[in-house]
Amino acid sequence: PTAVGYVEEGVASWYGLKFQGRPTSSGEPFDVYQATAAHKSLPLPTYVRVTNLVNNRSMVVKVNDRGPFIEGRLLDVSYGVAVKLGFADAGTTRVRVEAIDLAGTDDWRGSSDREYSQLQVAAFQSSEAAEALAEAIRRVLGDTTLVSVSELSMPDGTLYRVRVGPLADNQAVEAMRSQLIAHDFPEAQPLP
Repeated sequence: PTAVGYVEEGVASWYGLKFQGRPTSSGEPFDVYQATAAHKSLPLPTYVRVTNLVNNRSMVVKVNDRGPFIEGRLLDVSYGVAVKLGFADAGTTRVRVEAIDLAGTDDWRGSSDREYSQLQVAAFQSSEAAEALAEAIRRVLGDTTLVSVSELSMPDGTLYRVRVGPLADNQAVEAMRSQLIAHDFPEAQPLP
């Protein structure tokens, strides 16, 4: 019922494009690039610091899904988290998972010293779909220089990401995000 004081060590794995866009247990669509994770029992959402015990890299992630459903696994993180923690190629690693206080300084959301420079609107396995969306956003914004499509090679195929930026500061990012939402592009997320 509560995540207060939760600390556990165990094996983490990751999940990727096969689940892209599918609803998580919390109802949010799964995004391989968001800092999210699946846990069997922590309340949804819970913010946790995940530390890779092999290389000591750590980051804060949001538990918004249930799993992993493989015996002996503690946590399933998004592919993006696995990359940042340095175990995407290995597939699994030993981690420490510590629940953090949402009001605490470890919470990355809304932190004034965290600068965002762009928004990711969507990611597709089809370059045509990505280019079509990028073109639609360019028409709405009236600015062709801010919208780009970038490719990322993944273990299960290439992903085409539609991004808007760079933008001057967090305020500009939020203003742009509001503008995109108003034009029915609701999935825009800030990126560092």
